[in-house]
Amino acid sequence: MKKQKDKTYAFRVSSADLKKIKAKAKRANLTVTDYLTACALDKEITVIDGLDGVLSELKAQGRNLNQLTILSHQGRSYPSQIEKLTDAYGDIYAELKKIAGGGLMATFTRIKVKKQSCGRMLGALSYVLQGHKVGFDGGRVESGVNCLPYTSYLEMMTTKEKFKKTGDVCFYHFVQSFSEEEKITPWQANEVARELTEKLFPNYECVVATHNDTDNLHSHIIVNSVSFKDGKKLHLPPTSIQEMRQANDQICMAHGLSVLEPYDGRKKKRRLTPGEYRAAERGESWKFALIKAIEEALLYSTDKDSFIQNMEYEGYSVRWDHHKYILFTTPEGKSCRDRSLHDETYLKDNFERLFAYRAEHGFTPLTPEPPEGWLGQIEQTGCLTSDIISLGKNLESTANVPPAIPPQTWTDSKQRQREALKKLAQGHKLSGEQEQEYVQII
Repeated sequence: MKKQKDKTYAFRVSSADLKKIKAKAKRANLTVTDYLTACALDKEITVIDGLDGVLSELKAQGRNLNQLTILSHQGRSYPSQIEKLTDAYGDIYAELKKIAGGGLMATFTRIKVKKQSCGRMLGALSYVLQGHKVGFDGGRVESGVNCLPYTSYLEMMTTKEKFKKTGDVCFYHFVQSFSEEEKITPWQANEVARELTEKLFPNYECVVATHNDTDNLHSHIIVNSVSFKDGKKLHLPPTSIQEMRQANDQICMAHGLSVLEPYDGRKKKRRLTPGEYRAAERGESWKFALIKAIEEALLYSTDKDSFIQNMEYEGYSVRWDHHKYILFTTPEGKSCRDRSLHDETYLKDNFERLFAYRAEHGFTPLTPEPPEGWLGQIEQTGCLTSDIISLGKNLESTANVPPAIPPQTWTDSKQRQREALKKLAQGHKLSGEQEQEYVQII
């Protein structure tokens, strides 16, 4: 029965691309509508986790490269920044190799299948269990967790039908890959993948199929989304892939395989760009005017409410409650979050710590900031109190050895950077050493 085309959908396309689409449709003896429909349907789209942070960092370093190129054309050179940029690209390359399976360890990635169905699950199982992919030395390098590979689809469907959960997300697909430099046999690779699967999905039916038909030895893991034990559906939040990779690293190390340093996807701390620095030098930076207003308000504020009030006196609005970040808005209408002000002192959590400290210990307006900084003062007081309590507990039992004093998170380096920012906010120039240390390409 011919489907009725009762819906209209418009999309934007360039003139050149439209011309190509029409030409291809004509060669296929199809209308443009039928050609696009045929191309779009039944195409499996996969998304590899772990790329978002890498791509974001790659874009940031691309901006760095552009900045350095502009500076070099102006006859100004920053050799230390070029070296750091080279190191940053090296880190990105290592992470991409890790995600792609070309690193020095077993990588673990999730393949997202957006169009889910039981038929898709059968297709995935059929693909990973192909004989020419899993065949090795006359055998098949495959194993099952809570099921047999040969009957896995029937067993998984039996579980789904038993608990009446045959829709929505039907299965999960993961790949564990090894570098060609790693000396490991297909059987060993399958054992490592099976052990990882048993740890991650103990109550679910899974198939582990190791492929050796490419340069990189890798194992596919297909996981039923419904538990054969209690019928619970497996739900994996976006952050779960990091936990899985930690388990992957632990098992690899237990088998004597090498691992890379963990990558959390976070950008390195943002420093001043040359543009920001030059604007601050000229007194034209609205952001440094904001920093100056915050510093002046801190000298008069005993708590959050008085701080907001003092900022409002200067024409700034402050959005504080019910949000993760503080949002400052300048009198000209420019907005800036606390995390974009180059100093951890201005973060919401640290402001709340500071005002709690002032409420407990008292604060006299116009008291100058101590040499160790507001946060350094809080940590020194906190460390002293905790050390005294710890010493008292350990003296009660001479058999206990007092633990080492934990390192402080507010360092001299951070305080030096804070003093440099305050200096800029007051309209003063930095020394050559300060500029070299704190004015960096993003």
